[in-house]
Amino acid sequence: MDNIIFSDRMIEIAKCVPKGKRVADIGTDHGYIPIFLASNGISKEIIAMDVREMPLNKARENIKKEGLSEYIETRLSDGFKALSRNEADVCIISGMGCDLIINIINNGIDVVRGLEKMILSPQTLLYKFRKYLIENKFKIVNEKMLFEDGKFYTIFEVVNGEEENIYSDADLKYGKILIDRKDKVLKDYLCKEYNKLNKINDELEGIDGEEVKERKKELLCELKTINEILGGF
Repeated sequence: MDNIIFSDRMIEIAKCVPKGKRVADIGTDHGYIPIFLASNGISKEIIAMDVREMPLNKARENIKKEGLSEYIETRLSDGFKALSRNEADVCIISGMGCDLIINIINNGIDVVRGLEKMILSPQTLLYKFRKYLIENKFKIVNEKMLFEDGKFYTIFEVVNGEEENIYSDADLKYGKILIDRKDKVLKDYLCKEYNKLNKINDELEGIDGEEVKERKKELLCELKTINEILGGF
């Protein structure tokens, strides 16, 4: 396995999988997460799926090279289409935008409702994503945040069911679980975000116009929210 470099994000995603569960990796790309799961004994029943033939062929090559074909099956699939209900206990969807992940879940909702757990890592629009989950009878049981290659990533562990916690606007934007846990990476993100927004606010000083006035109002409101969250750390 010398040629495969597992990113910290891949490893953290894999750690979210309960040992011995059947896993479906949606959008597997080159099959690295299934390979990590199988080679580390986390799961021996994995279905690696991708909508594109080329990366799926590469995944097949990698799986065969690592001698893991017995444990990992590959399927050409648009989202959950090639997966039947109750074929997997856990699904992984990562490395995609919020809207694409939401579409994949909605289009495969019958399969999704039969899962024990989803591990999701959208790259964009986290406020919208959290709101979608809560409004569509999904419960966020854990969130992880990490910084890798100059970017912040969030990993969600989600189960079917009504969300019991009440989420404020700030909770939706920055993650209630992360805030309550006083997550160190979230703190780093908030500090960076505060400095960025504060700089924008300073640059707008002395500029007239209704749009600028409204933008400054939004910035000050967000700066206040971030400052309040950081005050609790």
